[in-house]
Amino acid sequence: MAEKTPNPPVKREEPTPWYGLPFVALGHLFWIWVLLILIEWFAPFWGQVTGQHAKTVLVEHITLLQSDQPHLAAKVMGLVNALSQRIETLLSIEFDGALAFANVYWHGVVYVTLALFVRVALLFLSWPLFLLASFLGAFDGLISRQRRTAFVGRETETTHYYARQAVSMTMIGAGYLWLFIPGIWPLSPTLVLLPAAGMTGLLVRTSVASYKKYL
Repeated sequence: MAEKTPNPPVKREEPTPWYGLPFVALGHLFWIWVLLILIEWFAPFWGQVTGQHAKTVLVEHITLLQSDQPHLAAKVMGLVNALSQRIETLLSIEFDGALAFANVYWHGVVYVTLALFVRVALLFLSWPLFLLASFLGAFDGLISRQRRTAFVGRETETTHYYARQAVSMTMIGAGYLWLFIPGIWPLSPTLVLLPAAGMTGLLVRTSVASYKKYL
C-alpha cells in the first residue's frame, strides 16, 4: 500500500511592516495616476476632449473646495501657487512636426497630475476630521463598554474583531475612492470624506464597545 506523501506546509503571507506602508501607498498612488492618465487620453471615446477634461476637473475641484471648505481651499491654493511657475513651464512645452498631436496628451498629463496633487493634499489636510471622529467613537465606546460590564453583558469578541478590521479598510477605501473617482467626475470632498469619517467613528465605537469586559 503506497504511503501518502505529506502535503507541504502552506506559507502564510506576512503582513507588511509599518515602515513599508508608505512605499505601498506610493505604489498604489502611482497606479491610480497611470490609470487616470489613460482614461484622460481616451476621453474622446466617452464624449470629452483630451486635456480639456482634466483642466475642467481641476477647476471644478477648486470651485467646490472654495464653496464647501474655504479654509482648506486657502491652504491647498497656497501649495498650488507655490508650484505655479513649474506648472507654467510644463504647459509651455510644445511638440512640433510629427509629434504635434501629442500636445493635448501632454497637457492632459499635467492637469491630471495637478488635480491628483490637490486631492492628495486635501486628503492629508483632512486627518483632523478622522482623528476627531475616532476620538468621539472611542469615548462613546468606552461608556458603552462600562455599561455592558456593569450589567454583566455578553462578550462580543467577534464583533470587536470585524469592527477593528473594518476601520482600516474603511479609511483606505475612502482614500482610494477620493483619489480616483473625482479624477473622472468632480465631487465635493464633503460627499466622500465626511461620510468616511463618520463611518470610521462608528466602527471605532463598535470596536471599543464590544471589547472583552475583563482585561
